[in-house]
Amino acid sequence: MDGRAGGLDARVGDRGGLVSGGQAQRIALARALLADFPVLVLDEPTADVDADQARAVLRDVLTAARDRGRGVLLLTHTEVPGDLVDRTIELLPMS
Repeated sequence: MDGRAGGLDARVGDRGGLVSGGQAQRIALARALLADFPVLVLDEPTADVDADQARAVLRDVLTAARDRGRGVLLLTHTEVPGDLVDRTIELLPMS
């Protein structure tokens, strides 16, 4: 939001209509981090951003959660770099 005119005070429109899907997701992630939840369940948190941005967003969110002593359950269809997570569990289709 710092890049938008008005920064954190920028108007986002009715129901966030003036921000992109990726911006809306990042705002939602920031709100989740600011709330006092012991565990964050993030379902496809980077679906609307490109691969480079996805890695940066995940790194920032997971670092912020860890710094605040919070757990994160990350659900995604895309591979997450191993250096960003403690454990990966892959669910395979039943044959």
